[in-house]
Amino acid sequence: MLDSSNDDFINKSKAFINKYPKNINGYISLSDTYENMDRHDDAIKIILDGIKENANNTVLLDRYTILLIHKEDIYNAKDITNSIIAYGNPSAITYGNIGIIYTIEGDNDNAIKYYKKSLELEHDNVVTLVNLAMLYNRMHQYQISLSIFKEAKKIENSENIKEHINLLEKKLDSSKFDVARLIELPINPKTFHILVPENFDAKIEDAVIKISSKDNRIVIIVSHEKNTSTDDEINKTFDDFKKYSSNVYAIIRPFKIVDRDNYKDRFASMMFTELQDNKKLENFYALSMATNKNNTLFVSISSNVQISEKLINFSKNIIDTICFL
Repeated sequence: MLDSSNDDFINKSKAFINKYPKNINGYISLSDTYENMDRHDDAIKIILDGIKENANNTVLLDRYTILLIHKEDIYNAKDITNSIIAYGNPSAITYGNIGIIYTIEGDNDNAIKYYKKSLELEHDNVVTLVNLAMLYNRMHQYQISLSIFKEAKKIENSENIKEHINLLEKKLDSSKFDVARLIELPINPKTFHILVPENFDAKIEDAVIKISSKDNRIVIIVSHEKNTSTDDEINKTFDDFKKYSSNVYAIIRPFKIVDRDNYKDRFASMMFTELQDNKKLENFYALSMATNKNNTLFVSISSNVQISEKLINFSKNIIDTICFL
């Protein structure tokens, strides 16, 4: 709802734009006002008016790109950034916007590339520093993320940045775990293959094999049955497991069933995390299931060790190599 101060500012801004149509500041100021009032279409319209009067102006085109990203119109946002590049005058904001677009599309390598291009032009661009740090955080590369947030803090000592730093320090501490070399699980008779850390404890509990770290922060459960499982049964097994995790935070590897010709079986796996009691730290789960004409093997890894590249690779080395002998 407009108040008199908003009305007055909008009218004065429009008068300024009419008098000085080549001055881009009027368009940007009025657009920001509309955006703050959640009048997104009006914000875009005013920027487009400015572009008509100031063709190929990078500042206005950058601002237009940001508004399109906010509107989740990624196709047109990418088109505008391509136009700016073609004009030969990209700014740090241009490259930062391209980084955001690639981040949304899940192309992390290109996102990092363009965030770094942005910082080459403007090393103290806090928005780009924060976006790059958050991307590394989502990629579970906490040390790099923390270092970038600390650089951003030198420029802008905001509560938001300090909160991210505190959280990353907790994540780094929580992501540490001790794992020795992986060895073949000592079972007799040896009917299936699975690797486990030699410094984990293994025991049979409730008809399954439970393998856990000394501090019980990582637990591997192995269940072997002498029957085959249909795709419907595989789906149900994974669905039943996910029901215990009602607060799924991120899917690291989507559920998928594939034929493994080298092992002559059907194999399914997935990885995901869930938030710990609505906190910003995560529980981690990795699941896999192999079935052939005679046997079914189900392996789950659960952990409250904060997810990291080390934990993901450790889990892959276990669940991706299970097979029947």
